[in-house]
Amino acid sequence: MVYAALHYEGAILEQLVHAGIGRLPRNRVVSRIEVPETTASEELEGLDEGIWHDEARTREMGAAWLESRTNVALLVPSAVARPFGLNVLVNPSHPDFEHVRVVETIEMRWDPRLDGR
Repeated sequence: MVYAALHYEGAILEQLVHAGIGRLPRNRVVSRIEVPETTASEELEGLDEGIWHDEARTREMGAAWLESRTNVALLVPSAVARPFGLNVLVNPSHPDFEHVRVVETIEMRWDPRLDGR
């Protein structure tokens, strides 16, 4: 599964949370991907707020979605950028994955005020 954020700011928050190193990760790049509107995508809505703190349950849901190959992309609420942030799960085993494109890749540059050193 490709795990992405709908917006760059969300991707930065995800990096901060998931790096698990107590500081900002270095030597990262950010890629902008394009999922054509003509491909099968959907947004996951209406879930209980508390479910996002149950990592086992959300992993189980993600695995079931991935295996179902229902959609090439699934928009899901971000646990770290609530209430408005969205992450994007992309299924590389879906037939429409061939239409997903990386359109830009750049070095991730952290604002020095975030460094904390």
